[in-house]
Amino acid sequence: MASVSRTIEQSSIWVENLSMNHVSVQSVVHDMFGEPVLWVKAEKTRDVYLKGRQTMFVMAAMLLVLILLVNAAIMSFINKHVVYRLQKLVHDMKAISSEQNLSLRVKVTGMDEVAELEKEFNKMMVSLEASQDKVRSKLTWIR
Repeated sequence: MASVSRTIEQSSIWVENLSMNHVSVQSVVHDMFGEPVLWVKAEKTRDVYLKGRQTMFVMAAMLLVLILLVNAAIMSFINKHVVYRLQKLVHDMKAISSEQNLSLRVKVTGMDEVAELEKEFNKMMVSLEASQDKVRSKLTWIR
């Protein structure tokens, strides 16, 4: 058994990448006296490497699809809960402006910054309506 381990210790192994798909392994086997007896060369397809690359590609593609789905979900959420509500607020403001009716109010929806904007707009409309009423009462008093 000692000669076997000595033979393994004395042998040298060279690995050469022939291409992305093939590898070559070469070695010199020595006898128990240390003399080279055999030159061994083996070429092998890199099956594990190729399978690993394929798996990495599939995982990258799956990750990309996942990122796109999460992005779509986030954009849908933002559109539904922010953009749509802002568009509705602008629409309501334009309707109030075109009707020139200061008694109209926008509907307050939610408890976030958009709702805060809706509340403040309604407060402004109350203030404008009160100012308009004061101006009208002074005009009737002057006449």
